[in-house]
Amino acid sequence: MEFVSDQNRADELLDKWLSKDNTRAFYLDFEADNYHHYEEVLATAQICYGGRFYLFDAINLDLKAGFREILQTKPLWLHGCDYDLYLLKTFVDVVPEKLYDTQIAARLCGFRKFGYASLVEQICGKTLPKDSQRADWTKRPLPEKMMKYAEDDVRYLPQISDILIARLEKLKRVKWFTEACSSLTENYKKVESIDPAERWRINGSSSFKPNELHYLKTLWHWRDEEAKQADLPCFKVSNNQTILDWSQALAEGSELSLPKGMRDRRRVALTKALEGAKSVNEESFPQRVSRGGSSRVKIDETALKELMVNRDKVAAQHNLEGSCIASRKVLEAIVKDPQDLSCLQNWQRELLQL
Repeated sequence: MEFVSDQNRADELLDKWLSKDNTRAFYLDFEADNYHHYEEVLATAQICYGGRFYLFDAINLDLKAGFREILQTKPLWLHGCDYDLYLLKTFVDVVPEKLYDTQIAARLCGFRKFGYASLVEQICGKTLPKDSQRADWTKRPLPEKMMKYAEDDVRYLPQISDILIARLEKLKRVKWFTEACSSLTENYKKVESIDPAERWRINGSSSFKPNELHYLKTLWHWRDEEAKQADLPCFKVSNNQTILDWSQALAEGSELSLPKGMRDRRRVALTKALEGAKSVNEESFPQRVSRGGSSRVKIDETALKELMVNRDKVAAQHNLEGSCIASRKVLEAIVKDPQDLSCLQNWQRELLQL
């Protein structure tokens, strides 16, 4: 594997690849760090192209222009690409046009264990080490062990993708696969960036009352500042569930039970933040934000059960997991509004006869 940290070399490779046959597949994986430092960082981009392997130093290279053009023209293969799409949109400002996900392909082939390491073992007969999964990928130089781990992340993608496509062709499910991948990218294009001023509205707080939201906002900003000062990810200061629980306790007038190991300086900062919060007028408390939609419509459990039974029957006939055809959330949406089937792809509607 070639480690690419020089901008001229990176530009040379990207220009060369861009001029090549645009039907040739581009295999990609990323390593990012959101476990050791406050700021999330795109650390490396692992690439397999033309049978060769490259490790791009994403920390010290500007990949935006070159990567954007590549990923808008060439077929791109990834595995379990939700997080990769987030990284591409966040750090490269692009959503690929021709994306193919081996995890989706594996599920449509009937695999029950479809993680990358599991597929490598089942299809390629190799066992991958996991010891670098949560390593600090911002380190330079990268240890040889981590370089090998990164290379393995793309080494088997060509073989896996070829075998899965052959199986999909035999099962006559290639159209299912391409539609599923297209739907994934189209949906991601519609994902709106979170307003930085609203980042404190974490999962689990949507039903909070204004006084609970007030304390949550205070605690979130305290945690964020502590994490920034210590150069740690926020969860290492306090996890989401803890500040949710604390917010509700404070709103009820209860005293907080703080961890015994909390540093004195951090405890003082928390006390000061809460003293400030208690002096704020209730009229200034944040209000619950309506997410729209029909989430409050009562579910017809009988209709939902009928849909789930039918889905599971169809799934068994095709050796698929039920959720591969339609998740419970999707089925609930259909029960709420049977006339709106936009949450289903064409192949899913055909299978379910909806």
